Amino acid sequence: MKAAGSTLEPQARKSKEESRVHEGELLAALPARSANREVKVGLFVMLGIAAFLIGLFTLTDVGTFRGRYYATTVIDNAGGMRSGDPVQMRGVNIGRVTEFQMVPEGVAVTLEVYNRYGVPEDSRVSVRSAGLLGGMIVEVEPGESTERASLANVLPGTIESDIMSSAGDLSTQAEDVLGRVT
Repeated sequence: MKAAGSTLEPQARKSKEESRVHEGELLAALPARSANREVKVGLFVMLGIAAFLIGLFTLTDVGTFRGRYYATTVIDNAGGMRSGDPVQMRGVNIGRVTEFQMVPEGVAVTLEVYNRYGVPEDSRVSVRSAGLLGGMIVEVEPGESTERASLANVLPGTIESDIMSSAGDLSTQAEDVLGRVT
């Protein structure tokens, strides 16, 4: 029995060695796996997607996808106003402030308005404080025109005095009255 076992043992070793040789040949035939190459391909794909999205948003008007149009107003001073501040008409939010540009007459403010709200081209705009915590509201006073406002025509704008400046004026007047009384 030992003789039979000893003859099988070398054959088993021989077939294991042959399978290792075949495994090695197969692995050598495959392209070398490189983490570096995988990282490069991944970055290339991500950059391609980013470039596509940037191009899409750069070449198209974002307001088009949202169903909005733009109007412009010019005011003397944009003090405290920020992009994203609400645009209202008769107390209803109809859009938001999107952009500021310095012009000789003051500051041109671009308003993004929802399509469902038509702002007449002869409307007037007033800017007022949203409250004690700051922020501004652009209030559109609608005109009589049937034509919708656009970037081509500029809506006249004014700035209403805010609560804090009114309080400052009231304080000055109170000091004057107290000075006269004493």
